Amino acid sequence: MLPQLQLDTRSRANHPGLNGFTKIGRELAAERNAWAGTSRKRIVKAASRADPTQRAEVSGFGAGSCPAICTKPFWGRSLSVPMQDQDKMLLTPILNQVKVLLPHGEFKRNFSLLAGSSAFAQIINVLAAPIITRIYSPSDYGVFGVFGSIAAMAMVVATFRFEWGIPNPESDDDAINLLVLCFMVMTAVAVFSVPLVKFFLRIFHKVDIISMTESYLWLLPLYILAGASYQALNVWALRKKNFKAIAKTRLSRSLSQTSLNIGLGICKWGPLGLLLGGLTGQAAGICTFGALLWKQDRDILLRVSTSDIKSSFSRYWKFAFLYTGVGVVNTANLQLTAILLTSLYQSTVAGCYLLAQSVIGIPMQLIGQAVTQIFWAESAKLVRSDPIGLKLLFFRTSRKLIGVSLFLTIGGIISPFAFRFVFGEQWTAAGYYALYLTPMVMAQFVATTVSHLSVHELPYWQLVWDGSRLILVVLIFLVAKMLNLSPDVYILLHSILSTCMYGILYLMNAYAISLNLKSRRLRA
Repeated sequence: MLPQLQLDTRSRANHPGLNGFTKIGRELAAERNAWAGTSRKRIVKAASRADPTQRAEVSGFGAGSCPAICTKPFWGRSLSVPMQDQDKMLLTPILNQVKVLLPHGEFKRNFSLLAGSSAFAQIINVLAAPIITRIYSPSDYGVFGVFGSIAAMAMVVATFRFEWGIPNPESDDDAINLLVLCFMVMTAVAVFSVPLVKFFLRIFHKVDIISMTESYLWLLPLYILAGASYQALNVWALRKKNFKAIAKTRLSRSLSQTSLNIGLGICKWGPLGLLLGGLTGQAAGICTFGALLWKQDRDILLRVSTSDIKSSFSRYWKFAFLYTGVGVVNTANLQLTAILLTSLYQSTVAGCYLLAQSVIGIPMQLIGQAVTQIFWAESAKLVRSDPIGLKLLFFRTSRKLIGVSLFLTIGGIISPFAFRFVFGEQWTAAGYYALYLTPMVMAQFVATTVSHLSVHELPYWQLVWDGSRLILVVLIFLVAKMLNLSPDVYILLHSILSTCMYGILYLMNAYAISLNLKSRRLRA
């Protein structure tokens, strides 16, 4: 198996279009050849140190194969190896196989940094969850979830998705104009959201969902400013590959939100405690990103002019407005379920659903976000310079994500028992919801992590997919209401159909890569 993989890697490495991506292949080939070439030396050296009372006969092995213990001569003579060195020799090929499954090179370093910070952040959340779920009720979580859904949809409009264009320009001078434009737009949206909120409260004050969150809607402008600012600065950090800063802000966000949630929960603040904790989590990290921007890019920031901003707006407004529509529909897909559950059943069901979704989605938060951000940054470059490298990166990353997602089935199976024990008796239903959502989260983990239609400048495709899924979510709600389905059946049906939609999204991204390759070949 090893020699064959080595030949494949060499053939890829000799391809003229693979640039940086094939560096990974060359590193793997060199690592395997080094292991095969030095294994004999290690055995001979180990034999010279052997204790006569702990000797075993070892047979010869070829390059890339595994050593095997036997009593046959080795290169015409018998070698004796200590038992502890035998264990090392037997484990070496296994460890090498594990290394092959992990990212390599610059991708590996960046992934490890972001995944590590996500891991620590999730550890904080997991350790705090049993405490938080005992000082807040499912109803409190339901109110927090409904408000969070409204705020998430408002934050999509806050920047009109101009931040999605930040990675695309070749020069930082063009990209910084989009960043400044994002802050101008979000400030205007936050200011206008105040009278808008009052208008909606006056019209829909009798609607249960609005009346449930009416006391907390004054927080919406603050959520818009904090969340949109972090989004824009985070994308700029991705462009500049400041992954250390991103990792630092993830930890600060998790620590600040968790500590405030616990503190205000002990003081019996109810839903407001969760909302203020969420606001603090949104705002944390802005100072870190802002200080880094001023330190590293002060010169280009000071060169920004009104004419440059107008030029960037005229160039990207179609892209931005279209992706705003895509973002609204996409966010509605993700957030609407909690609102519909509240309107169809009660806030307690929505609270259990949100807890189940957040817990079963921990791998998505832990690994998916890190890979998504790095993959997005890499694909934005490869789509122009090396489309073949992008194709290889896409499928290789997908295979690894599929392997990781299989572990989600274990969490899904034990969740009905684990939730009751970990979070308390009142959260038993959340464990069953987590089981039903497992297939959807697995498909979402793979498809959305490697989705990069914006890099191919195919917003229409994304809009069609998001629109189709939104229609599906509404249809499920109408069917559940007409047939008077139980919450369990509703959530299971939602999970199955969403899984199919994420499979379609993955195929759309693969087809986009294929079209890009064909167009490059025609131009060549």
